[in-house]
Order: sequence, then structure tokens, then C-alpha cells
Amino acid sequence: MTQGPLATRPTSRSGSRRVAGYVKAVLRYRTLKARYEARLAKFETLRRRMDEAKNKVAEREMTMRGGWLAEARRILEGEVRHGG
Repeated sequence: MTQGPLATRPTSRSGSRRVAGYVKAVLRYRTLKARYEARLAKFETLRRRMDEAKNKVAEREMTMRGGWLAEARRILEGEVRHGG
């Protein structure tokens, strides 16, 4: 049995397997990270569009008078109830 620093050193074949396994794991991680970041970018775009639409609704709501706003809300409630 070998003692000293050579006792913990892996043989070249098992060492190359470890390196290959490590490289494979790192590449998998990078792939998943890239996918995640791409997906996140899509959601950021969607969130920005939703914020813009919400601001437009608030802007238009402030310009409407009471009766017209009530009428618009009745129409929207009907859409929700009837699934339109």
C-alpha cells in the first residue's frame, strides 16, 4: 500500500473520469443558467408591457367622467361573466 501524497492521488484513468464529470456538470450548469436567463428576459419584457398597459388604463380612467366610467365597467363586468 502506498503512503504519503500518492495514497490520495487517483490513478490517471479515474482522474480523467473526474475531470470529464466535472466538465460535463459545469457545461450543464451553464446551459441551464443561459436558459433561465433567457426565460427571465422574456418575463421582464412581459412585465414591462403589463406595466405600460396598466399605466394607460389609469391614464384613460382619469379622463373619463363618472357616467361613462360606470358604463365601461358594466361592459367589462359583462365580458367577465359571459366569458367574452
